[in-house]
Amino acid sequence: MPVSVDELCRRAGVARITAYRVISGRVKVAEPTRQKVLRAMEELGCPKMRARSRRARDRGIVLWGPLAAGVQQDPLFADICRGLEAAMAGRGRALTSLSCPLPEDGAELPVELLREKVDGVLTIGLYNRPLLAAMAKRWPLCCLLSSQLVPGAVSLAPDYGDGTRQAVEHLLARGHRRIGLVAGLIQERNLSRQMYEGYAGALLRAGLVVDAELVHADAGNVGRIKPDKPLPLARGAGLALLNSSRRPTAIVAREDSEAGLLAAAAELGLSVPGDLSFVFVGGRTRTETDMCRMTRASCSAEELAEIALRAVTLAPPPGARTLVPVELHEGGSVRDLRG
Repeated sequence: MPVSVDELCRRAGVARITAYRVISGRVKVAEPTRQKVLRAMEELGCPKMRARSRRARDRGIVLWGPLAAGVQQDPLFADICRGLEAAMAGRGRALTSLSCPLPEDGAELPVELLREKVDGVLTIGLYNRPLLAAMAKRWPLCCLLSSQLVPGAVSLAPDYGDGTRQAVEHLLARGHRRIGLVAGLIQERNLSRQMYEGYAGALLRAGLVVDAELVHADAGNVGRIKPDKPLPLARGAGLALLNSSRRPTAIVAREDSEAGLLAAAAELGLSVPGDLSFVFVGGRTRTETDMCRMTRASCSAEELAEIALRAVTLAPPPGARTLVPVELHEGGSVRDLRG
């Protein structure tokens, strides 16, 4: 777990200001005191640190990510990490990746992050607003795949609203009228709200009404994997929609709901696209290994990475949100219902 500065101070028997001085390496500290703090860090499981007062580390960008089960293997996260590494290498600079459990609440910065001397911080899967605000006061900050509006930070995500609009219009053009939506909990100004507005707007422009039975919005459908979330994500949503009296002929959902929805369809013996069509919205472009080569409304992870790096180097305005344009990529997961 992340180690707080207070915990480090108690273990080392030093004041907070002394711990901060040792962590930063910018102020000279008596060697015996410095060694006490370093020993305490090692006992608490903090990564070993260099003596910055003697040899400073190269400045770079830190990518701060979670260790929650399965998230590190998330294909989109992996794509973004590769894009960030390539973009940083092209600039002749370093990307330091810190992966450890993230504080769910509180605003105290963990020692693991304080010890880094960097130009900016990127976060993935971190939704603790007080902690994000504290980080934004200290470093240029970009929150990837987040709808959080944090003063001094940039929130960066695919344009889920426009992607959902494109997905629904694509299905309507192929004769679908009972189109389901699977999203996260709909709240003011969040990504699931954008998806719902894109979905409802496309239906209304086509002269159709929104059928509440075809919308499943729940926090367990999307986002970071947690112990209290049944896996795969959105399987329950898929079963609920597909067992309803007005079963949809197609479903639009975020890319992190894909495994659960496909599992639900298989469990009910439904084939894709013969019995059920899918369009997934999000940040990952289609790959050759996609099952059934899914139709997706997506942007490239490389573009997300490039914009994120620009965001932490251009001093963004407070509370900025950047939506990356998405494009529909046709696959084999949509059945044409026209005559």
